[in-house]
Amino acid sequence: MVSATVIVVAAVTGAGVLTAQAALRRIHPAPTCVTCGTRSGHRVAGHTDRTCRDFVQEQRRRAQAAAAAAGTPPPLLPDAYGNSWPCGS
Repeated sequence: MVSATVIVVAAVTGAGVLTAQAALRRIHPAPTCVTCGTRSGHRVAGHTDRTCRDFVQEQRRRAQAAAAAAGTPPPLLPDAYGNSWPCGS
């Protein structure tokens, strides 16, 4: 049979672990994407602006429009993974 002391220790330890996890989540929140958050109207966690597909596509679209207005070839812009591709593709 399990003694009352073991049950109390387990309960206090569990409460301490849950409190520590909640504190760490508050101190180190998940990365958020401002671009997706602005478009959707709520906080979007899981990726940052640097890895957001919509943000990268918007940057490429702007660079392509500026190059077209200036009459120059579209620049090579890195995607979220560091690969450079022409904007016109």
